[in-house]
Amino acid sequence: MFNRHTELWRDWNREDSGPFGELFTDQLDLASIGLIGHSRGGDAVARYASSDAGSPPLLPISAMLLLAPVLPITGQLPALPDIPTVITEGTCDGDVGRDPSGYVEGRRPAPQGNTVLITIAGANHNFFNTEWSPSNGRSDSIDDADPSKNPHSPCTATTPRLDESDQRMSAIDIATTTFRAIETDSPVATELTEDLSDRPDVRMAVFD
Repeated sequence: MFNRHTELWRDWNREDSGPFGELFTDQLDLASIGLIGHSRGGDAVARYASSDAGSPPLLPISAMLLLAPVLPITGQLPALPDIPTVITEGTCDGDVGRDPSGYVEGRRPAPQGNTVLITIAGANHNFFNTEWSPSNGRSDSIDDADPSKNPHSPCTATTPRLDESDQRMSAIDIATTTFRAIETDSPVATELTEDLSDRPDVRMAVFD
């Protein structure tokens, strides 16, 4: 699926074709591709970039952002490539808990500053995803940090938490900074440290 998606963008960048006409012709930098995935999607991104899921990436991957990624079902982390990798975890994640930090170990050894673990205070698992958030009205969409709805929640009813909008804005800020740094060939850790310095709900750890 990833490779087919990349193939389509490559075709739309080369020539006037498909549903967009000339909109994307010669407009894309396909030498600088960043991938983002949430939950099981984070695991999928990591396995794809490492060629652990089958065919290797059609084009080189420049960076990854894994939002609250699930550890592989097999328990075996893929040998992640040496590209900037940003991993987030929420302190109120009632689904995967603090498992995302396990991806840090999957990155060793890595170039200095190439791995960033961002802990977001008050973030749960589902609010990164509009489909899983209660505001969409679906009966199976829950606040997984609410102990009355999820007994596995690491937080209590009085724990300060982010609402849906604030949590998704945190993800947008992190994604924008991460991929803009790649586009401008700037150190990801440095850019994130600078841009998120005024966010009291965010704690960063940079790993060698």
